[in-house]
Amino acid sequence: MKKLIISFLLINIACFGTAQEIEIRYEVRGNYKRTILKENLLNVKTMKDINPGYPSSWISGYASVELLTTSMSGKVLKASSSNDTLNQQQIDLLQKAGAGTLISVAIKYLPEGQTDFRDMNFSYTLVPSVEASFPNGYDQLKAYLKTNAIDKLKGKVDPKDLELVTVTFNVNENGAIEHAEIEVSSDDEKIDQLLLEVVNQMPNWNPAIDSNGDKVTQRFMLQVGYMAGC
Repeated sequence: MKKLIISFLLINIACFGTAQEIEIRYEVRGNYKRTILKENLLNVKTMKDINPGYPSSWISGYASVELLTTSMSGKVLKASSSNDTLNQQQIDLLQKAGAGTLISVAIKYLPEGQTDFRDMNFSYTLVPSVEASFPNGYDQLKAYLKTNAIDKLKGKVDPKDLELVTVTFNVNENGAIEHAEIEVSSDDEKIDQLLLEVVNQMPNWNPAIDSNGDKVTQRFMLQVGYMAGC
């Protein structure tokens, strides 16, 4: 019983710690979930070439297959086909897509041995071959944010009460910060304003580079707030 109690106490200390140990967490990453490189789209012919896990073996038929591309400017283009083999219009959309483009696929299919059609959706963001980076690396970015934002929030907000705030921003082809905006608010105008100012005042980054060697714009997100680890 004594060992069980000690183990329980150790787990609670590791997970929750004391009030002094709870810190405001923060990170910066690309504003996307699943990614794909332009090089991987050069010779695509089927959905499986886009999505290696595509379950073509247990699909017996299709009602529709739609491929959409959404550029960073918000322009949406769509091309449809009748099965998982890409037609020329769909291939052209992929070939013309630039860095930051969201590639979305919506499929209405008939599973093997079934009589009712089902829906399948997946998406990828086209990322540059070389992603944009903060001068002297990510550790320097973290240090900049700590000094200019996180340290200023300490003592003014309880980390456990600070819901995850998301600020999105672009690093343009010259490395400058553009179009910073609050995507998920803290519900505190002063906190939101501080984070926006810190992002907008960042020094120029090393810009992203696409597969052709051209400098391109890339979108990122800064998340700040309490991130429970247990």
